[in-house]
Amino acid sequence: MAGYWYHLKRYFDISRKEWLAIATTAAVMGFALSYNNWGDETFDLAIGLRNLIGALVGAFLMLALHVAANKAVAVFYGVRATYEKYSLGLVIGIFVTFLTFGLWPLWVNGFSRYLAIPNLRIGKFRATIAKDWELGLAAAGAVLASLLICIPLEVLFQVTGLEYFHSLVKISILIAVYGMIPLPLIQTSNPYQLYMSRAEMLEGNLNGYDIIWGSRAYYFLLLGVTIGFAIFLLLIGPSWLMIFLTLVLGVIGMWFWTIVRDIEHI
Repeated sequence: MAGYWYHLKRYFDISRKEWLAIATTAAVMGFALSYNNWGDETFDLAIGLRNLIGALVGAFLMLALHVAANKAVAVFYGVRATYEKYSLGLVIGIFVTFLTFGLWPLWVNGFSRYLAIPNLRIGKFRATIAKDWELGLAAAGAVLASLLICIPLEVLFQVTGLEYFHSLVKISILIAVYGMIPLPLIQTSNPYQLYMSRAEMLEGNLNGYDIIWGSRAYYFLLLGVTIGFAIFLLLIGPSWLMIFLTLVLGVIGMWFWTIVRDIEHI
């Protein structure tokens, strides 16, 4: 583990381009989250700006944690993760937010591109190319980090009564839930490729796709944990009962996958 901390100090970094991508995604997140918070009965610019800034700051912090966790776990497996925003997903999110009048604040967290670090993969099978399950665990680490940070934040909310801590919990939960979206990226910059349904359109994956491609069983386990954590934390708060029920739902998710797998083999 001492070696890991050394490697983390050496290879963990967030470039200026990545910070800009995080800020851009957080801007869309803040807009979606504060869409209906511009006054109670009438429009109030001061209240709206305050809520917008609060949502932007919260979104930026929680997304930065999500990205940092992904990078940290990737280094553990000898891989460098580079975060990128997904412009098409952000545009779709803005459209859905408008269409639902802010009742469904939607966005796409972005995605990571992975590059093996040869020095850290010496002695490993396929030393210059990471395995699918390793990339899946790197992506899953970001989701778990977004969930786990909710526990101290919710405790701070209950102790201090500051609603902002609770809003951070909701933001982080949404990041974790949206991080489980198992879709490949669809690049539409070339209309001809879109029209001809060329394979080149599928370039890279959202983190949820990386997880399900690495291990379907683990994906459904993590999906159950994510949904259970979101429901039970908001309903009963941080407790051993909440953790137990979350794990139960995770096991149910994996059990559901075994049923689907058996049906596919029939």
